[in-house]
Amino acid sequence: MLEEYGYLFCQHCEKSDKGIECHHLIFRSECNIPELVHAIINLILLCPDCHHNKFHKIKSTRNKYVIERNLNKWFGANKIIQT
Repeated sequence: MLEEYGYLFCQHCEKSDKGIECHHLIFRSECNIPELVHAIINLILLCPDCHHNKFHKIKSTRNKYVIERNLNKWFGANKIIQT
């Protein structure tokens, strides 16, 4: 992101004025392919608000990104959380 845009921003709300945190879309406890847990495709940069209020509290928020990045193919369709 730094190389492409020159700065970090939340990949969900696109704000850059807040601290940025890294979030795993599929958690280590859900993944049966250890080398993919920390793969870039499984990581998303989020502002603290999105990270805690949209991804941890509302787990289905990640569905869009899991499907968009074809993670459901690697980790199984059962990893898409319905709420």
